[in-house]
Amino acid sequence: MDNQTTLIEVIRPLLELRLLEEVSIFLPIPTVEVDEVQSFAISWPNLKAFRLGPVVQAPQPIIGTGGRPPPVNAIDCLSTFARACPNLITLEIRMDQNSHLPCLSSIQPSSHELQTLELDIVGVREYLALARILCRIFPLVQDVKVHPNSMCSAFIQQLQGIGIQGRQAVS
Repeated sequence: MDNQTTLIEVIRPLLELRLLEEVSIFLPIPTVEVDEVQSFAISWPNLKAFRLGPVVQAPQPIIGTGGRPPPVNAIDCLSTFARACPNLITLEIRMDQNSHLPCLSSIQPSSHELQTLELDIVGVREYLALARILCRIFPLVQDVKVHPNSMCSAFIQQLQGIGIQGRQAVS
């Protein structure tokens, strides 16, 4: 793979395999766009476990827009998985949240039964807002593992404050 290859170019042939239940993608591609990850969720509605190694990155705010956040947010990936993959039990994802979190009221409430969410999100300082967003997207999640290099202890405190078992993942 060369430095110009995108993840979607590598994975595209697999998108036709609609019955996949477990997918783990760990390739030497450092980042992936939000819309690419959303296409994975939509293409594989039977997923029970999805693990993604490359960092999901939202586009940077466009110059000349007053620094407004881009219309696509890294958190949007989680909502797409909740809508498109009703049987998902385990989700492991790394995200670069380079803009403000979306407003809680803009997040569609879900009754998804995800059990384990493993997160590595850089660029977040609004821990309580993120915890509330996660509760709205995955209200029945039982275990959230947070990677030490991200927001770890402050975020875990907020999760536990709203009743979700949060813990630091061992790398």
